Amino acid sequence: MIIKRRLIGCLEIKNVEKNDMKELFSSKNSEILHLEEANILIIRFIDDISDDAYFEIWEKGLELAIEKDSRRIIMDQSPVGHVSFTARSKVIMRYLPRYKKGLGKELQVGVLSSSNMIHSAGIKYMVKTFKSLTSFSIEFFSVEGDAIKWLRSV
Repeated sequence: MIIKRRLIGCLEIKNVEKNDMKELFSSKNSEILHLEEANILIIRFIDDISDDAYFEIWEKGLELAIEKDSRRIIMDQSPVGHVSFTARSKVIMRYLPRYKKGLGKELQVGVLSSSNMIHSAGIKYMVKTFKSLTSFSIEFFSVEGDAIKWLRSV
């Protein structure tokens, strides 16, 4: 199956081949997909996101990761727009402990960062903090396929 998705800020459509991909959740600012054969959850953050919507995405991601018993996650921040620094900080304080408690210490996360320098800096700050406070294995990737390949190997 081929899923077409528009990358925010780009004019082109990117075709990404997906095997056994199932949409679990979708909102104006997010989609959460499940690559069933590898038990990988893909949490995609889209466009400018209010604080409340940002928290909702993290909450729903945790809920679905626990439901699917998925300890391999892709945080796709490539199409993200503005997210406040306050929201990012609160996610670290509010959701990091809940992800550790709900999913354990053996979480592997592939991060697709934004090409926007400002947004990318916020994402890198969050990842640096997550790494310093957990034993999560977190790696950056420029394309989803590389993140999926890495997660399949760990």
